Amino acid sequence: MDPLPAAIVCCLSGTGLAVARALGRRGVRVVGVDADRWSLGARSRYVTERHRSLPMAGYDGAVLFACGDPELRALEPHRATLSPRLRFPLGGAEWSDKRLLYRALAGQVSLPRTWVPDTDADVRAALREARYPLLIKPAEGHGWRERLGAKKLLVAHSASEAATATAAFPPEAFVLQEEVAGPESRLEVFATHIGRDGSHGPWVTARKLRQYPAHYGSACALVTTRAPDVVHASLEVLRRLDYRGTAGVEWKRDSNGRLWFIELNPRPVLWIGVAEPVVWDAYCDVAERARPAAEPVAPGRTWSYLVRDLVRAGPAALRPVDVRCEWAWDDPLPGAWSLLHAARQQARAIQGERGARSRT
Repeated sequence: MDPLPAAIVCCLSGTGLAVARALGRRGVRVVGVDADRWSLGARSRYVTERHRSLPMAGYDGAVLFACGDPELRALEPHRATLSPRLRFPLGGAEWSDKRLLYRALAGQVSLPRTWVPDTDADVRAALREARYPLLIKPAEGHGWRERLGAKKLLVAHSASEAATATAAFPPEAFVLQEEVAGPESRLEVFATHIGRDGSHGPWVTARKLRQYPAHYGSACALVTTRAPDVVHASLEVLRRLDYRGTAGVEWKRDSNGRLWFIELNPRPVLWIGVAEPVVWDAYCDVAERARPAAEPVAPGRTWSYLVRDLVRAGPAALRPVDVRCEWAWDDPLPGAWSLLHAARQQARAIQGERGARSRT
């Protein structure tokens, strides 16, 4: 058989690190692309080459993974130009736009009360109708990183608070959504890869235990589950979108057990290290290799992002888990580097908060 094509992993964050490990452990040569020299994945023994920008020669036939929303959006306009040389794990980059996503799924799935405003008048009308707390989400994932840091969204507890928050952005930059009540431990997630033929490969369902930042951030601890209703609902969303590629779908279960759709990530997700067969399936599908059996990841497997979970859980975060985002016995350097990485991020966050206060 021909040698395995290389994989180019764009964005060597915790997500890119998980993808690099999943492929490197299976004998794939991994080429990392990230302008940030502090990135976790740049220290991985499985990333054999590193570049600050996408190499334009010498990698014909490589499989290209975009592991962050900015990278996904940056690569999409160049898909037609790049596809003769590089292979994409087909993904719907357009679905990273929550405005487009929620409009496509309105009336099709159990969606919390959501408004997609086009004008200031639309915003004012929504704020009069909404029940609070109200979530103000950027149209693009982490689209307000410079203003919010690690936070993914804004939370308003009254109409006046929401009016002040939304006034900082044009109406086309956000969506408004009523919160599904309940703790973050009611957040349930699903991940799989939908192949070129429309079939899905291995899949996983999991329940978040904690998020960072609290309540409205990204997972920092979760456990895999066996949740048939999450599988069915997630596959139905992907079917309605005629989706192809790797995806993560998030739901929240209310006090009555009903699932409410929260978001779709049209790329590998941060916690995908607990479900490496999903990454391998994406690679095999695009590299035209035999895909692994479409089987679920076993329930009860635990995952954490230690440096973030320490903030949320304190010493309890040190309990053994099956997979850690940054630490691995066969790839120890990213774990050690993560301590410096976290300290740097915290220093930048403090500096950003001080700068924001000085401008007000």
